[in-house]
Amino acid sequence: MRTGNEIMQAAKDGSPATEEELRYALHNVALWHSQYMFDLARAITEDPITPKTKRGLQRAWDSWRERNSVDLDKWLRGSSFEPGISREEFIDRASSSTAETAVKLVSALAKIQK
Repeated sequence: MRTGNEIMQAAKDGSPATEEELRYALHNVALWHSQYMFDLARAITEDPITPKTKRGLQRAWDSWRERNSVDLDKWLRGSSFEPGISREEFIDRASSSTAETAVKLVSALAKIQK
C-alpha cells in the first residue's frame, strides 16, 4: 500500500487510488486531526501564541510528516485504528494494547525502584 503522501498526491492529480487506500488515508487524517485538534484550536484563538501551543504545533507537524511517509497499511493494519473493523474487534485490540502497555510500564517502574 502507498503512503499517505502518495494517496493525497493522487487525489490532487486525479490519479487512481483504490477504495482501500482512500479509506486508510481518510482514517489516518481523521486520527491525526482528533489527536491535535486542541493544539490547532489554541493556535487559532491565542494572540500571541504561547510556547505551549508552539510546541503542540511542532508536534502536530512532525507527526503529520512522519505518519504520511509510512505505508498506510503498516501504520494502521492490525491496530485498533484499522478502518473497517467491527466495534467488538476495536475494543478487543484496544484493550489488549492497553494491557500490554500497562505491563511494560509496571516492569519499567519496577526496574527503576531496584
